[in-house]
Amino acid sequence: TSSPADRTVCSTTSTTFTVVATGTPAPTYQWYRGTTSLTGATNASLTIASVATSDAGAYTCVVTNHCGSVTTAPALLEVRVAATIASHPASQLNICSGTSASFSVSANGTAPFTYQWRKNGSNISGATSSSYTIASVATGDAGSYDCVVNNYCTSASGVTSNAAQLTVDVAPVVTSSPADRTVCSTTSTTFTVVATGTPAPTYQWYRGTTSLTGA
Repeated sequence: TSSPADRTVCSTTSTTFTVVATGTPAPTYQWYRGTTSLTGATNASLTIASVATSDAGAYTCVVTNHCGSVTTAPALLEVRVAATIASHPASQLNICSGTSASFSVSANGTAPFTYQWRKNGSNISGATSSSYTIASVATGDAGSYDCVVNNYCTSASGVTSNAAQLTVDVAPVVTSSPADRTVCSTTSTTFTVVATGTPAPTYQWYRGTTSLTGA
Protein backbone atom coordinates (compact mmCIF):
# COMPACT_ATOMS: atom_id res chain seq x y z
CA THR A 1 0.00 0.00 0.00
CA SER A 2 3.05 2.28 0.28
CA SER A 3 6.33 1.74 -1.56
CA PRO A 4 9.68 3.05 -0.27
CA ALA A 5 10.60 6.58 -1.37
CA ASP A 6 13.73 7.76 -3.17
CA ARG A 7 16.47 9.03 -0.87
CA THR A 8 19.39 11.44 -1.32
CA VAL A 9 21.75 11.21 1.63
CA CYS A 10 25.28 12.11 2.65
CA SER A 11 27.85 9.42 3.16
CA THR A 12 28.32 8.16 6.76
CA THR A 13 24.77 9.20 7.72
CA SER A 14 21.93 6.72 8.18
CA THR A 15 18.85 6.23 6.05
CA THR A 16 15.74 4.03 6.18
CA PHE A 17 13.46 2.62 3.51
CA THR A 18 9.99 1.52 4.58
CA VAL A 19 7.23 -0.47 2.88
CA VAL A 20 3.63 -0.77 4.09
CA ALA A 21 1.80 -3.94 3.01
CA THR A 22 -1.28 -5.90 3.95
CA GLY A 23 -2.20 -9.56 3.56
CA THR A 24 -3.51 -12.62 5.39
CA PRO A 25 -1.54 -14.20 6.83
CA ALA A 26 0.83 -11.31 7.58
CA PRO A 27 3.43 -11.14 4.80
CA THR A 28 7.16 -11.62 5.01
CA TYR A 29 9.67 -9.20 3.53
CA GLN A 30 12.93 -9.44 1.58
CA TRP A 31 14.85 -6.37 0.49
CA TYR A 32 17.01 -6.18 -2.62
CA ARG A 33 19.56 -3.76 -4.01
CA GLY A 34 19.28 -4.19 -7.73
CA THR A 35 18.91 -7.95 -8.19
CA THR A 36 20.91 -8.84 -5.07
CA SER A 37 19.03 -9.90 -1.95
CA LEU A 38 20.30 -8.26 1.23
CA THR A 39 21.17 -10.70 3.98
CA GLY A 40 19.01 -10.25 7.08
CA ALA A 41 16.91 -7.51 5.46
CA THR A 42 13.58 -9.17 6.21
CA ASN A 43 11.57 -6.46 7.97
CA ALA A 44 9.17 -3.86 6.67
CA SER A 45 11.93 -1.26 7.15
CA LEU A 46 15.50 -1.38 5.92
CA THR A 47 18.01 0.84 7.72
CA ILE A 48 21.55 1.51 6.53
CA ALA A 49 23.31 2.84 9.60
CA SER A 50 26.30 4.44 7.85
CA VAL A 51 25.77 4.93 4.16
CA ALA A 52 28.73 4.43 1.81
CA THR A 53 28.97 5.37 -1.84
CA SER A 54 28.83 1.66 -2.66
CA ASP A 55 25.29 1.57 -1.20
CA ALA A 56 23.92 3.74 -4.00
CA GLY A 57 21.40 2.01 -6.23
CA ALA A 58 17.77 0.92 -6.62
CA TYR A 59 16.10 -0.79 -3.66
CA THR A 60 12.99 -2.95 -3.82
CA CYS A 61 11.18 -5.14 -1.34
CA VAL A 62 9.43 -8.41 -2.20
CA VAL A 63 6.41 -8.95 0.07
CA THR A 64 5.21 -12.56 0.28
CA ASN A 65 2.64 -14.84 1.87
CA HIS A 66 1.36 -18.23 0.75
CA CYS A 67 -1.16 -16.58 -1.59
CA GLY A 68 1.49 -14.79 -3.63
CA SER A 69 4.12 -12.09 -3.70
CA VAL A 70 4.36 -8.49 -4.85
CA THR A 71 7.38 -6.28 -5.46
CA THR A 72 7.48 -2.61 -4.56
CA ALA A 73 8.37 0.08 -7.03
CA PRO A 74 12.13 0.72 -6.89
CA ALA A 75 13.43 3.41 -4.56
CA LEU A 76 16.64 5.11 -5.67
CA LEU A 77 19.38 5.83 -3.16
CA GLU A 78 21.76 8.62 -4.19
CA VAL A 79 24.81 9.00 -1.97
CA ARG A 80 26.68 12.29 -1.89
CA VAL A 81 30.04 13.01 -0.29
CA ALA A 82 30.88 16.13 1.72
CA ALA A 83 33.34 18.59 0.21
CA THR A 84 36.98 18.42 1.21
CA ILE A 85 39.85 20.57 -0.01
CA ALA A 86 41.93 18.68 -2.58
CA SER A 87 44.44 21.47 -3.26
CA HIS A 88 44.92 24.67 -1.31
CA PRO A 89 45.74 28.11 -2.74
CA ALA A 90 49.43 28.93 -2.93
CA SER A 91 50.91 32.10 -1.47
CA GLN A 92 51.80 34.86 -3.92
CA LEU A 93 54.88 36.57 -2.57
CA ASN A 94 56.71 39.67 -3.78
CA ILE A 95 54.16 40.41 -6.51
CA CYS A 96 54.92 43.74 -8.15
CA SER A 97 52.19 46.37 -8.00
CA GLY A 98 50.31 46.70 -11.28
CA THR A 99 50.74 43.04 -12.21
CA SER A 100 48.21 40.26 -11.67
CA ALA A 101 47.97 37.64 -8.92
CA SER A 102 45.80 34.52 -8.88
CA PHE A 103 44.68 32.02 -6.26
CA SER A 104 42.94 28.72 -6.95
CA VAL A 105 41.42 25.86 -4.95
CA SER A 106 40.07 22.44 -5.90
CA ALA A 107 37.66 20.22 -3.99
CA ASN A 108 36.84 16.55 -3.64
CA GLY A 109 33.33 15.31 -2.96
CA THR A 110 30.05 15.43 -4.84
CA ALA A 111 29.52 18.38 -7.18
CA PRO A 112 28.15 20.97 -7.50
CA PHE A 113 30.35 23.08 -5.24
CA THR A 114 30.01 26.71 -4.23
CA TYR A 115 33.01 28.91 -3.50
CA GLN A 116 33.50 32.10 -1.51
CA TRP A 117 36.91 33.76 -1.37
CA ARG A 118 37.84 35.82 1.65
CA LYS A 119 40.52 38.39 2.43
CA ASN A 120 41.59 38.53 6.06
CA GLY A 121 38.44 36.59 6.98
CA SER A 122 35.97 38.88 5.16
CA ASN A 123 34.03 37.83 2.06
CA ILE A 124 35.16 39.31 -1.25
CA SER A 125 32.12 40.42 -3.26
CA GLY A 126 31.70 38.44 -6.47
CA ALA A 127 34.62 36.09 -5.75
CA THR A 128 32.59 32.89 -6.08
CA SER A 129 34.61 30.73 -8.50
CA SER A 130 37.26 28.09 -7.86
CA SER A 131 39.89 30.71 -8.69
CA TYR A 132 40.29 34.37 -7.80
CA THR A 133 42.40 36.82 -9.80
CA ILE A 134 43.42 40.37 -8.99
CA ALA A 135 44.13 41.88 -12.38
CA SER A 136 46.27 44.77 -11.15
CA VAL A 137 47.64 44.37 -7.67
CA ALA A 138 47.89 47.37 -5.36
CA THR A 139 49.54 47.64 -1.97
CA GLY A 140 46.11 47.54 -0.33
CA ASP A 141 45.58 44.04 -1.71
CA ALA A 142 48.29 42.56 0.51
CA GLY A 143 46.86 40.15 3.07
CA SER A 144 45.66 36.64 3.79
CA TYR A 145 43.35 34.88 1.31
CA ASP A 146 41.33 31.69 1.76
CA CYS A 147 38.29 30.05 0.18
CA VAL A 148 35.19 28.53 1.81
CA VAL A 149 33.83 25.58 -0.19
CA ASN A 150 30.32 24.18 0.20
CA ASN A 151 28.27 21.38 -1.29
CA TYR A 152 25.08 19.48 -0.43
CA CYS A 153 26.72 17.65 2.47
CA THR A 154 28.81 20.33 4.16
CA SER A 155 27.63 22.24 7.18
CA ALA A 156 26.48 25.83 6.80
CA SER A 157 30.01 27.04 7.53
CA GLY A 158 31.48 24.90 4.74
CA VAL A 159 35.10 23.76 4.64
CA THR A 160 37.84 26.36 4.54
CA SER A 161 41.12 26.14 2.64
CA ASN A 162 44.46 26.99 4.14
CA ALA A 163 45.26 30.70 4.01
CA ALA A 164 47.56 31.97 1.27
CA GLN A 165 49.54 35.16 1.68
CA LEU A 166 49.81 37.97 -0.84
CA THR A 167 52.72 40.36 -0.45
CA VAL A 168 53.06 43.33 -2.79
CA ASP A 169 56.29 44.96 -3.87
CA VAL A 170 56.44 48.49 -5.30
CA ALA A 171 58.87 49.68 -8.00
CA PRO A 172 61.35 52.38 -6.95
CA VAL A 173 60.27 56.01 -7.25
CA VAL A 174 62.76 58.84 -7.01
CA THR A 175 61.27 61.53 -4.80
CA SER A 176 64.33 63.78 -4.81
CA SER A 177 67.02 63.75 -7.53
CA PRO A 178 70.62 64.85 -6.96
CA ALA A 179 71.21 68.56 -7.51
CA ASP A 180 73.75 70.18 -9.85
CA ARG A 181 76.98 71.14 -8.11
CA THR A 182 79.65 73.74 -8.87
CA VAL A 183 82.74 73.13 -6.75
CA CYS A 184 86.39 73.99 -6.57
CA SER A 185 89.00 71.36 -7.32
CA THR A 186 90.44 69.49 -4.33
CA THR A 187 87.27 70.12 -2.29
CA SER A 188 84.69 67.44 -1.55
CA THR A 189 81.12 67.25 -2.78
CA THR A 190 78.16 64.96 -2.26
CA PHE A 191 75.24 63.95 -4.44
CA THR A 192 72.15 62.58 -2.74
CA VAL A 193 69.05 60.83 -4.04
CA VAL A 194 65.88 60.07 -2.09
CA ALA A 195 63.82 57.09 -3.30
CA THR A 196 60.98 54.91 -2.10
CA GLY A 197 60.06 51.31 -2.96
CA THR A 198 59.21 47.94 -1.48
CA PRO A 199 61.51 46.26 -0.70
CA ALA A 200 63.93 49.11 -0.03
CA PRO A 201 65.81 49.83 -3.29
CA THR A 202 69.50 49.42 -3.99
CA TYR A 203 71.61 52.18 -5.57
CA GLN A 204 74.32 52.38 -8.22
CA TRP A 205 75.87 55.70 -9.21
CA TYR A 206 77.16 56.51 -12.72
CA ARG A 207 79.22 59.25 -14.33
CA GLY A 208 77.88 59.43 -17.81
CA THR A 209 77.44 55.80 -18.81
CA THR A 210 80.20 54.49 -16.54
CA SER A 211 79.20 52.84 -13.28
CA LEU A 212 81.26 53.96 -10.31
CA THR A 213 82.80 51.09 -8.37
CA GLY A 214 81.48 50.83 -4.83
CA ALA A 215 79.08 53.75 -5.31
